[in-house]
Amino acid sequence: MTEQELLDRFSKVFYSLRWEHRLTQAQVAKKTGLSPETVSKIENKESNPSLKMCYKIAKGYNLTLIELFTKIEKNEVLATKVKRKYNSPYN
Repeated sequence: MTEQELLDRFSKVFYSLRWEHRLTQAQVAKKTGLSPETVSKIENKESNPSLKMCYKIAKGYNLTLIELFTKIEKNEVLATKVKRKYNSPYN
């Protein structure tokens, strides 16, 4: 698995966990001790989370690091983020 593939999987699993628990990015930030900006950057593949961040994320969802990494390795995703195109009368 390449570094980019790993980042893609992490992003998808991270978003899927948030969706599964019906949380906003702000609620995830509070739960994990990360900033809302960091939560957004991880979901949008703009940040490569450190081991410390992974630990905070796992702890926030009552998972061990092994459980979190297993979800990433198996690509356990219940929901995916969809980019939406909005129709505008100005286009």
